[in-house]
Amino acid sequence: MKLASKMFALTALAVACSAASAQQTAPLTVTGNITPPACTASMSNDGAFKYADTDASSLNDTTTTSLPNSRTATFNISCLSAAQVAWTIVDNRQDSSYLTSDTGYLGLGKDSDGNKIGSYLVRMSQPFLDGAAAYAMRSTNNGATWAYLERANYIMRPANLYSYSKTGNANTLDKGSVFSANIVVYPTIAPKSTLNTSNAIDMDGSATINLSYL
Repeated sequence: MKLASKMFALTALAVACSAASAQQTAPLTVTGNITPPACTASMSNDGAFKYADTDASSLNDTTTTSLPNSRTATFNISCLSAAQVAWTIVDNRQDSSYLTSDTGYLGLGKDSDGNKIGSYLVRMSQPFLDGAAAYAMRSTNNGATWAYLERANYIMRPANLYSYSKTGNANTLDKGSVFSANIVVYPTIAPKSTLNTSNAIDMDGSATINLSYL
């Protein structure tokens, strides 16, 4: 009994020493978030481009028909402080474009028989950066390189990034607090022979402009 008691005392002492050693350090961490300047995108008329009714008899039977009147809205990006912003357009009706989508055409939805109603282009014009005329820039490789977008080619294509430059020089983008442009759409209706015109056809184009920070 006496020997067992001594062994217990030594074990208790060892545990006590180990506990005292563990209390000599304390963890320290530093956390937080660094966020880009807050920017908000908006479009006049809530981005709605409404066309008057089109009589089916006015459609070309074997070729596409361009609607006679384009519609325009004002696109605006406002930032709380100067930021380098880019944007891209996403077609929410991608599988419904009658014309080749890789040329920039977006889909107008499908009729009651599942036929593609047509296509439309989205074109920027009059780009302004903080109130001054700017140059539209485009990247086809997710922002790795940038090039000046000729005015005749201001068509917004899905998968491309767009931003502004004060000089138009290659790979030169500029920060700003307000990015603005006019947005014009150009709808084209599929040949009448490919559509079910016995029922009313509702154009249903839908796209989203997404912002990213560079």
